[in-house]
Amino acid sequence: MQKGHTQEKRINVEAEPGKEFVFRLRDGKEVGRAGNINGFESLVRVLPIESLEYHSKAKHFSPWLIYITQEKTRKGVGFY
Repeated sequence: MQKGHTQEKRINVEAEPGKEFVFRLRDGKEVGRAGNINGFESLVRVLPIESLEYHSKAKHFSPWLIYITQEKTRKGVGFY
């Protein structure tokens, strides 16, 4: 590794069917769905800010992120 560069570690695991993170607007309209960390990160960059504010204020992100990291451990999937 070159000096000054960091190596990112990402979780490479899919959520079980039905346990994807569903991004919604306050009125319940679905605007995105993520089944893994990469999808989650990609959607966060392009979703309407209203959806991000809604989920952030309701503290929806942490439980799903904890779930997906626990899936990594349960399935024995490593970081890449």
